[in-house]
Amino acid sequence: EEAELVTVKHVRSILELLSLSYDFVIVDCGTSYDDRTLAVLEYADQVLLVTTPEMGSVENSVLFFELAAKLEWPLDKIHLVLNRYNANVGIEPKDLERNLRRRVEFRLPSGGQPVAKSLNRGVPLILDKADHPLVRDVMKIVEGVSRFAYAAPDSLAAGDSR
Repeated sequence: EEAELVTVKHVRSILELLSLSYDFVIVDCGTSYDDRTLAVLEYADQVLLVTTPEMGSVENSVLFFELAAKLEWPLDKIHLVLNRYNANVGIEPKDLERNLRRRVEFRLPSGGQPVAKSLNRGVPLILDKADHPLVRDVMKIVEGVSRFAYAAPDSLAAGDSR
Protein backbone atom coordinates (compact mmCIF):
# COMPACT_ATOMS: atom_id res chain seq x y z
CA GLU A 1 0.00 0.00 0.00
CA GLU A 2 3.02 2.30 0.27
CA ALA A 3 4.43 1.47 -3.18
CA GLU A 4 3.09 4.71 -4.60
CA LEU A 5 5.46 6.59 -2.29
CA VAL A 6 8.41 5.29 -4.31
CA THR A 7 9.23 7.93 -6.92
CA VAL A 8 11.28 7.90 -10.12
CA LYS A 9 13.97 9.77 -8.21
CA HIS A 10 14.08 6.98 -5.61
CA VAL A 11 14.35 4.33 -8.32
CA ARG A 12 17.23 6.13 -10.04
CA SER A 13 19.06 6.63 -6.73
CA ILE A 14 18.68 2.97 -5.81
CA LEU A 15 19.93 1.81 -9.20
CA GLU A 16 22.93 4.13 -9.05
CA LEU A 17 23.80 2.92 -5.55
CA LEU A 18 23.45 -0.75 -6.51
CA SER A 19 25.59 -0.28 -9.63
CA LEU A 20 28.43 1.00 -7.45
CA SER A 21 28.40 -2.20 -5.40
CA TYR A 22 27.60 -4.90 -7.97
CA ASP A 23 28.71 -5.89 -11.45
CA PHE A 24 25.15 -6.83 -12.37
CA VAL A 25 21.84 -5.41 -11.17
CA ILE A 26 18.80 -7.38 -12.27
CA VAL A 27 15.34 -5.84 -12.02
CA ASP A 28 12.21 -7.86 -12.73
CA CYS A 29 9.64 -5.40 -14.08
CA GLY A 30 5.95 -5.90 -14.51
CA THR A 31 4.05 -5.55 -17.75
CA SER A 32 2.83 -1.99 -17.15
CA TYR A 33 5.01 0.96 -18.04
CA ASP A 34 4.65 3.59 -15.35
CA ASP A 35 7.32 6.25 -14.83
CA ARG A 36 9.27 4.06 -12.40
CA THR A 37 9.42 1.14 -14.82
CA LEU A 38 10.44 3.47 -17.65
CA ALA A 39 13.24 4.81 -15.44
CA VAL A 40 14.50 1.26 -14.87
CA LEU A 41 14.39 0.54 -18.59
CA GLU A 42 16.18 3.78 -19.46
CA TYR A 43 18.90 2.98 -16.93
CA ALA A 44 19.36 -0.58 -18.22
CA ASP A 45 22.40 -1.58 -20.20
CA GLN A 46 20.56 -4.70 -21.41
CA VAL A 47 16.89 -5.68 -21.38
CA LEU A 48 15.66 -9.25 -21.45
CA LEU A 49 12.12 -9.20 -22.78
CA VAL A 50 10.45 -12.41 -21.64
CA THR A 51 7.46 -13.64 -23.62
CA THR A 52 5.49 -16.85 -23.85
CA PRO A 53 3.84 -18.51 -26.86
CA GLU A 54 0.42 -17.07 -26.02
CA MET A 55 -1.43 -14.27 -27.81
CA GLY A 56 -1.61 -11.91 -24.80
CA SER A 57 2.10 -12.16 -24.16
CA VAL A 58 2.98 -11.78 -27.83
CA GLU A 59 0.75 -8.68 -28.08
CA ASN A 60 2.51 -7.22 -25.00
CA SER A 61 5.85 -7.86 -26.71
CA VAL A 62 4.68 -6.03 -29.83
CA LEU A 63 3.64 -3.08 -27.65
CA PHE A 64 7.01 -3.13 -25.89
CA PHE A 65 8.92 -2.97 -29.18
CA GLU A 66 6.67 -0.14 -30.36
CA LEU A 67 7.38 1.74 -27.12
CA ALA A 68 11.12 1.11 -27.49
CA ALA A 69 11.01 2.52 -31.02
CA LYS A 70 9.08 5.62 -29.92
CA LEU A 71 11.57 6.24 -27.10
CA GLU A 72 14.46 5.57 -29.52
CA TRP A 73 16.03 2.87 -27.37
CA PRO A 74 18.78 0.97 -29.14
CA LEU A 75 17.23 -2.31 -30.26
CA ASP A 76 20.54 -4.11 -29.83
CA LYS A 77 20.16 -3.87 -26.05
CA ILE A 78 16.81 -5.72 -26.10
CA HIS A 79 17.11 -9.51 -26.07
CA LEU A 80 14.07 -11.70 -26.62
CA VAL A 81 13.56 -14.67 -24.28
CA LEU A 82 10.90 -17.23 -25.12
CA ASN A 83 9.63 -18.90 -21.96
CA ARG A 84 7.81 -22.25 -22.14
CA TYR A 85 8.81 -22.60 -25.79
CA ASN A 86 7.90 -26.29 -25.73
CA ALA A 87 4.33 -25.78 -24.48
CA ASN A 88 2.84 -26.85 -27.84
CA VAL A 89 0.07 -24.25 -27.74
CA GLY A 90 0.08 -23.34 -31.44
CA ILE A 91 2.60 -20.48 -31.59
CA GLU A 92 5.97 -21.75 -32.73
CA PRO A 93 9.24 -19.85 -32.13
CA LYS A 94 9.59 -19.19 -35.89
CA ASP A 95 6.08 -17.66 -35.92
CA LEU A 96 6.98 -15.42 -33.00
CA GLU A 97 10.19 -14.30 -34.70
CA ARG A 98 8.34 -13.53 -37.92
CA ASN A 99 5.61 -11.54 -36.13
CA LEU A 100 8.00 -9.59 -33.90
CA ARG A 101 10.67 -9.27 -36.60
CA ARG A 102 13.16 -10.18 -33.91
CA ARG A 103 15.29 -13.24 -33.30
CA VAL A 104 14.55 -15.27 -30.17
CA GLU A 105 17.96 -15.21 -28.50
CA PHE A 106 17.16 -17.43 -25.55
CA ARG A 107 14.63 -20.21 -24.98
CA LEU A 108 13.40 -21.67 -21.74
CA PRO A 109 11.44 -24.93 -21.67
CA SER A 110 8.49 -25.65 -19.43
CA GLY A 111 10.01 -27.06 -16.29
CA GLY A 112 7.22 -29.41 -15.33
CA GLN A 113 6.86 -31.09 -11.99
CA PRO A 114 10.49 -30.65 -10.84
CA VAL A 115 10.12 -26.86 -11.08
CA ALA A 116 6.82 -26.83 -9.20
CA LYS A 117 8.28 -29.03 -6.45
CA SER A 118 11.37 -26.85 -6.25
CA LEU A 119 9.25 -23.72 -5.83
CA ASN A 120 6.95 -25.35 -3.29
CA ARG A 121 9.89 -26.55 -1.19
CA GLY A 122 11.79 -23.28 -1.51
CA VAL A 123 14.87 -25.07 -2.87
CA PRO A 124 16.40 -23.58 -6.04
CA LEU A 125 16.17 -26.04 -8.92
CA ILE A 126 19.89 -25.69 -9.62
CA LEU A 127 20.67 -27.13 -6.17
CA ASP A 128 18.23 -30.01 -6.53
CA LYS A 129 18.55 -30.90 -10.23
CA ALA A 130 21.56 -29.13 -11.73
CA ASP A 131 21.22 -31.14 -14.95
CA HIS A 132 17.58 -30.15 -15.56
CA PRO A 133 17.02 -28.64 -19.06
CA LEU A 134 15.61 -25.44 -17.53
CA VAL A 135 18.75 -24.98 -15.41
CA ARG A 136 20.96 -25.50 -18.47
CA ASP A 137 19.00 -22.91 -20.46
CA VAL A 138 19.01 -20.39 -17.61
CA MET A 139 22.79 -20.78 -17.49
CA LYS A 140 22.91 -19.97 -21.22
CA ILE A 141 21.11 -16.72 -20.43
CA VAL A 142 23.63 -15.96 -17.67
CA GLU A 143 26.48 -16.57 -20.11
CA GLY A 144 24.79 -14.40 -22.73
CA VAL A 145 24.18 -11.52 -20.33
CA SER A 146 27.80 -11.72 -19.20
CA ARG A 147 28.95 -11.66 -22.82
CA PHE A 148 26.74 -8.62 -23.55
CA ALA A 149 27.98 -6.81 -20.45
CA TYR A 150 31.65 -7.26 -21.23
CA ALA A 151 31.47 -6.80 -25.01
CA ALA A 152 32.46 -3.54 -26.59
CA PRO A 153 29.27 -1.55 -27.34
CA ASP A 154 29.84 -1.70 -31.09
CA SER A 155 30.32 -5.48 -31.08
CA LEU A 156 26.89 -6.44 -29.73
CA ALA A 157 24.73 -8.43 -32.06
CA ALA A 158 21.31 -6.97 -32.81
CA GLY A 159 18.77 -9.21 -32.05
CA ASP A 160 7.74 -8.34 -18.37
CA SER A 161 5.70 -9.13 -21.15
CA ARG A 162 4.25 -12.28 -19.69
